[in-house]
Amino acid sequence: MEDNNKQDSSNSAHNPYTIKVDIYGQQMDYHQITTHSDYVDYFMKRYIGQVTWYDKKAVANKNLFMWYQRIVIFLGALIPIIVAVGGYISWVKEYSGLMSAIISGVIAIVAALDKLQQPMSNWYNYRNIAENLKKEQYYYEFKIPPYQGLNEMAMKRLFVERIEGTVASDINRFLQGSKNKDDEDDTPTDDVLRNTPSPTP
Repeated sequence: MEDNNKQDSSNSAHNPYTIKVDIYGQQMDYHQITTHSDYVDYFMKRYIGQVTWYDKKAVANKNLFMWYQRIVIFLGALIPIIVAVGGYISWVKEYSGLMSAIISGVIAIVAALDKLQQPMSNWYNYRNIAENLKKEQYYYEFKIPPYQGLNEMAMKRLFVERIEGTVASDINRFLQGSKNKDDEDDTPTDDVLRNTPSPTP
């Protein structure tokens, strides 16, 4: 009995589709979502919810990226204009150094936020996943491979499996990226290594 439990837990650990999906408060795995009502619930709550979420995230990150770029372009072009106008207007010339310093500081902050939040790469990633999820629905409805030749129950299971696999792969990508970033933060820089005294023999 104990060996069977170990074997079941081992199989679950290697199966990425044992994820439990919350359907109106009921926890079900994708093998259980085969009846008409369960599948409709899954489609309306889980699938549509995921597509909407990724769509919104893609639009939000696109807008954020565009705003960062507009600010950098506008302020970057403003500095030489201030210098040029300072040759004709005395008060602009007097404060041109201060204004240029402030503008440069704002540009540096915006560039740092852009690098930290990475809205462009997030925008591409979210849009790619949203379009893949939408594409899966068309494959299912028109029985395009891999759905071709399957019965209705098998098609439903495969649809849920592929949707959950897409979402799970994005979660794994996010977690792996966070882990790599933490590892980079924990790695001492060259300056730290140079300033670290050697251990005494």
